[in-house]
Amino acid sequence: MKKSTLLLSLFVTAGLAFASISTLKSRSVTPRRLSTADPVTQAAAKRITANEIPAKAMTRNFVSQHCLACHSGEDPAGYLSLECLTLSNSEMDETELWNDVAETVSQGAMPPKIHHSQPTPEAVSHFLSALQKRALLKRQIAQPVASMRRLTRQELENTIGDLFQLRSPLFHSPDSLVLNDKYFQPQSRRMPNYMMVFSHHEWSHRNPSFFENIPALPHDPPVEHGFRNNQTGISFSPLQMERQFEFVGSLLNHPEFQRSSAIWSELFECEYAAWNQQLKYGEQQLDTFIPRAFRRPANPVSKQRWKHLFQEQLRENRNYTTAMKTTVQAMLVSPSFLFRTDRLACSNGFPDWSIASRLSYFLWGSMPDETLFLLAAQGELKNQRTVRQQVRRMLQDRRARWLSTSFGMQWLQTMKAISSRPDENLYEHYYQDMRHSLPGVFMAIEQMLLFETILVENRSILDFIDADFGYLNQVLMNWYGLDPQSLIGFIPKPEDTEDFFRIQWPDRKRGGIICSGATLVSTSATHRTSPVFRGAWILEVIFNRPPPAPPANVPELASELAHGSQPLNIRERLAIHRHDKNCAVCHDAMDPPGFALERYDAVGQLRVQYADGTAIDSKGAVSGITADGIEDLKDVILRQQDKFTQGFVEKLFEFAIGRKLDRSDLDTIEDLVETAQQHQLAFQNIIEEVALHSVFPESSARVPQSHLSSRPQNHPK
Repeated sequence: MKKSTLLLSLFVTAGLAFASISTLKSRSVTPRRLSTADPVTQAAAKRITANEIPAKAMTRNFVSQHCLACHSGEDPAGYLSLECLTLSNSEMDETELWNDVAETVSQGAMPPKIHHSQPTPEAVSHFLSALQKRALLKRQIAQPVASMRRLTRQELENTIGDLFQLRSPLFHSPDSLVLNDKYFQPQSRRMPNYMMVFSHHEWSHRNPSFFENIPALPHDPPVEHGFRNNQTGISFSPLQMERQFEFVGSLLNHPEFQRSSAIWSELFECEYAAWNQQLKYGEQQLDTFIPRAFRRPANPVSKQRWKHLFQEQLRENRNYTTAMKTTVQAMLVSPSFLFRTDRLACSNGFPDWSIASRLSYFLWGSMPDETLFLLAAQGELKNQRTVRQQVRRMLQDRRARWLSTSFGMQWLQTMKAISSRPDENLYEHYYQDMRHSLPGVFMAIEQMLLFETILVENRSILDFIDADFGYLNQVLMNWYGLDPQSLIGFIPKPEDTEDFFRIQWPDRKRGGIICSGATLVSTSATHRTSPVFRGAWILEVIFNRPPPAPPANVPELASELAHGSQPLNIRERLAIHRHDKNCAVCHDAMDPPGFALERYDAVGQLRVQYADGTAIDSKGAVSGITADGIEDLKDVILRQQDKFTQGFVEKLFEFAIGRKLDRSDLDTIEDLVETAQQHQLAFQNIIEEVALHSVFPESSARVPQSHLSSRPQNHPK
């Protein structure tokens, strides 16, 4: 059948499903307003409106008294005007703006300490409570009908691999960083002391697929301060559907796919010669395949359409394999396959299947396995105790490495280390000593292995801040100025760059994510360090409080002579930059944490002075608390571990639910933070609680787990 004819047939076959999903998507974007026709609904609307009036008055009064003096007029501070928040009755439509205001006020950053009118702690508390109350009321008034989004590229690759039980992955994905992951054995609850880690990042660009000549799928764009699975950042166009169609067709007809798929012979081959027997056998296979592909029980009408398509293809081609390939190809560009419709499945009477998908895509980035499908079919996943048990089982599966390659690497912004290119004239040794065409790869692997160790060994998340262990190869040992003989007892061969060893750091100048090479290189400018980039990284990654993006017309830092005599160092140049009140709004928060890392140069090596011989001043601050150097910086953050824990939990929960958080999620976050502290911040226990809250968002009651919770293998320092 010609491609155009087949596509037309597909659109007819999947048209009803696509139309219904498109309708749901549009409805999910447009809030559902309370109907005025129903008297009960009218009463509810009046009650909500009445409750909202005091909250509106509180927010307007607070902004008027403490914010408008600076944030109004033609030249508002920080280029941010808040006048609109006191004028409109639909203020809560400015959700993101209100979130930013609430975060800034809650951190004590605003109003500035020099402001003539400082609010009392009680006023701040009432203001934040009013904002949260209004956010909750807004969610009652405007609740999305259904939440749905397209599978990301990585989720699509994983799902196809599991659906067809492929023995090898589809692509050398750059995001996965390494080719071999045999070292990752979570069921052992211990990462090995030695492992061979082969990077294929550069190879993945030259030869992206394990199957030769398979067209690559486009990468999903990153979401600012978020994750690629955020439903607001994932689009799907007719061109993407056509590319998906071509990709699936090339895959199903590839000889290597036939050899790699464990279900090929069962699904695509038929031993019967008679046409009616082939038809019956094919329909039986579709009865099994359709609910697995669509991850929920098949609608009888929809199932009959797919069977009819198979029957038409079998009648036209007189070849079972060709007919089944064509049918499966059409199914894999169907919205029912390409889109995650977890909430839709729940509202249509399949809550267990919805829970199965939400768990599997959170923890594995792929479709549910047979155990989850069976429990869903039996109606067991509505039981929270069962869900807890499944989360623990899934974390012992090798597919849980998804949390490292997707959540971990996006949270830590690991891949930026690989794309960073320090000036080759200033840092020639970086490219020579690392002995790799992409020097940052080794640093990225180091950071990835740290994440995986904290995950597998259920260690405290405080190890992200100040771990006393790490994984290095001989290149990184030399780069960090460490003696391999004292660390591992011998000196590895120079060519054995794939050998990574678990080491104990000799001091606190290394260890954790803040002073890792990957972070230090990726947060530097090409020709110097950047306290601004490093401070912004700390605010975003450590505390999940990213500063706003700079306006387009920000001037360059002053780089000429100061007063015609002395060169300006980076601290002096930034001080001049902060003289502008619009710049100071953000730089007063970003610069101080970054200054504490000034003893690391732009390629992550320790230094005792600047290149011109002047002394380095590493005095900085976090949340107004002074920190001189990395050891002090770690101590200050550890003393504020509640803030780090909240930021980490927020990031993980956002990744689990696939959307940005808002003020109405505050109760859930507080619940998660409290539970995390009860479990001594053990990573797997935090994942378990996040998973439970993400699949039972409507329930505040939790199953008692004192006898279920595993003890962390390592206690926080």
